[in-house]
Amino acid sequence: MLIKEGLKNYYSTLPLIFGIVNQKELNKKLKEDIKTLGDTIPGYKTLWNLINNYDVSFHPDSAVKICNSLGCETYDKLGKWVLDPNIIELNNVLELKVNTLELPELTQITMNELKTRIDSIPNLANDVEITYADTTYQVVPESEFKYILESFDGSRYEYIPEQCDCDDFSRIFRGWLSKQNYGNITIGKCWYKGFDKDDKMVIYHSVIAIVTDENIYGAEPQSKLRYWKIEEPSGEFWSKGVVRTEISRLEF
Repeated sequence: MLIKEGLKNYYSTLPLIFGIVNQKELNKKLKEDIKTLGDTIPGYKTLWNLINNYDVSFHPDSAVKICNSLGCETYDKLGKWVLDPNIIELNNVLELKVNTLELPELTQITMNELKTRIDSIPNLANDVEITYADTTYQVVPESEFKYILESFDGSRYEYIPEQCDCDDFSRIFRGWLSKQNYGNITIGKCWYKGFDKDDKMVIYHSVIAIVTDENIYGAEPQSKLRYWKIEEPSGEFWSKGVVRTEISRLEF
């Protein structure tokens, strides 16, 4: 039997929003069930760690992907592997761990040149806090910013209020860049307030700010990547009636 077929009970069949909520519960159950198996069979503990490292939310698709990368497409093969974890070559799994960027040589600008670009943003708050950690920066080409966003796999991190929420996703995104020697690229952390038609603040949110050689964008680094011109309201919060935003903090 194929692994995916055996995990069919961990896939939600409910429609729309109910399905999303139900799938999260099923992911949690799969995570607990494999962890329980690992208490008695060491190979399942190894499998649990590999899946959790790849996708902390533990979606069954991720479990299938990891099993396939181990050469365990069926339960028969997996059953043999979990009894002898040393038989498997883990290179394919390790390659899944982190997406890496392949960018052309980037143009360098000074901190003051970046500051001039940032100061031109029309929706900066009067008391905005802006910090610059470097003296020179690598500029994101307009032709590459979508590729950078799409290369970051935010879906492997589980959203947990306060513990791993919007500001943490921005921090993780920046850390992912730093690991690839793009710590001084013109992508920073951004905090903004969203106001409704009555000028009441309805959201305070953290995203990333991307300064390209042509434009400045705000972007969501979470599981569903979105981007917009930084002076425009984010499409993420239309349900809250956001009509304007005000940037209160930036870090580069």
